[in-house]
Amino acid sequence: MEHLYKIKTEDARLTNLKFNEVQEELWDYCESKGHRGIEIIVDKARKEGVSTWWLIYYLDDTLWTPNTTSVILAHKEKDLRKLFKIAKLAYSNCPKSVKLESGKIWHRPEANYDNVNELTFTEINSTIYIALENRGDTPTNLHVSEAAHIKDVEQRLIPTIAAVPSNGRCNVSIESTANGVGDWFEETFHECEAGEGAYRPFFFGWWKKALNCITPPKDYRPSEEAQHKASLVLSRYGVKLSPEQLCWWDVTKKKQKRLMDQENPTVSEDSFLTAAGMVFDPESMQKITPRAPISRRPIKVETAEGKTETFYADIYVEPRPGRHYVLGGDPSEGVGGDRSAIEIIDSLTQEQVAELVSDRLKPAQMAVVVENLAKYYNNALAVIERNNHGHTVLDRLKDIYGNVFCMVTIDEKTSKRTKKMGWLTTGGPGGNRDLLLDTFEGVVADLSVKIYSAILKSEMLSFVTDDTGKREAKQGKHDDTILAFAIALRVVRMPRTSFDVQRLN
Repeated sequence: MEHLYKIKTEDARLTNLKFNEVQEELWDYCESKGHRGIEIIVDKARKEGVSTWWLIYYLDDTLWTPNTTSVILAHKEKDLRKLFKIAKLAYSNCPKSVKLESGKIWHRPEANYDNVNELTFTEINSTIYIALENRGDTPTNLHVSEAAHIKDVEQRLIPTIAAVPSNGRCNVSIESTANGVGDWFEETFHECEAGEGAYRPFFFGWWKKALNCITPPKDYRPSEEAQHKASLVLSRYGVKLSPEQLCWWDVTKKKQKRLMDQENPTVSEDSFLTAAGMVFDPESMQKITPRAPISRRPIKVETAEGKTETFYADIYVEPRPGRHYVLGGDPSEGVGGDRSAIEIIDSLTQEQVAELVSDRLKPAQMAVVVENLAKYYNNALAVIERNNHGHTVLDRLKDIYGNVFCMVTIDEKTSKRTKKMGWLTTGGPGGNRDLLLDTFEGVVADLSVKIYSAILKSEMLSFVTDDTGKREAKQGKHDDTILAFAIALRVVRMPRTSFDVQRLN
């Protein structure tokens, strides 16, 4: 490949393709597979030449192998022309004939440009094209560029991958810079890292490139953060970073600041936890370490059919004598899909002490569960979101539990106080939803809250700001524990005079 194809460098020079360290590793892997049956997924830093390499690799296979269909899947419209220019440049500057070791002469097939972003070689019945989705072909080779940034994964990406035959001859390569946690690419990559996925995972951090070095001054000492990164690389990959590499990292970090881990990840989780759009501070999120609950508290409730159903609360910290606790609840219909969530916080330490999450917990049942857990935690203040299904929970709860939060409103004209049970979450300008999330964001950023639940952390990692500025769960993800925790946290920080309590009649 290196002596056949040309590329354009960043300074607009035309030069022979020469593998860098990352491309060399990709070639070695493909060579070990005999260039057939390749199934690979790559998480990478920016500007490592991965997309260019795969494009030319599949162009080469298309030119030399009859009856080959190579599909390059781009993530957005403007990248179609960009990727096609790379392929067209490499083809146009490829020698028209090559003498092989056998003495035979290989003649470059003539290309037809009948379709935009496609090279068709009629004489060998082969084609390579760049598109946003498969056009109904059965690909011999499929490369997915920037997979984490593809929208409509269910419609565009998954059907295209499924169209590639699993016959040991066809190839699938998927690469991307990360785009946060909770999307198809992140989940698939980490499944593969754990040995449970279909693809061979590769991670190419900034330290893979030999050019990422700076000769350090005589008095240079690596920063603590650079030393930490070096220890991660050594323990994870068995590679010892040089002083020149650490100096490059320190200098580049000063320029890129918080974007450093996103643009130049050291380990794979760096890139996923620092992608644009994350609501919660990435550096703080890395310091949240979930742990297993110390026990699971069974709570039996009666179903509408008169049967008994058991729900389990994860207990992280047992109730302490004299401590005050706040229980936040986000109810759901309890028929699958959306989930009911209960979070309990220690008012003094802002520490998560218990959690219950279920998509089967119905509103009337949730009242019984809330009563059980609230009484267990020293008669905790129960704060239930009253939007939608919350009304049913509160209507039942008022008859069985005597420490239920009530919102208070004061009439500006008459100064009359009106109280209503539960927390009403309001959106839009002037609503309290933003206040809830601002409070939660703040305590995470300054590390003044203690979170132990893997479920809550997972929801926080896939909680993003969309194009309109709204903070919400990524498509297909949940935010129930976030809202339950945020409600409890907000009430913990409210003065006692700003709300009332519903006692038992």
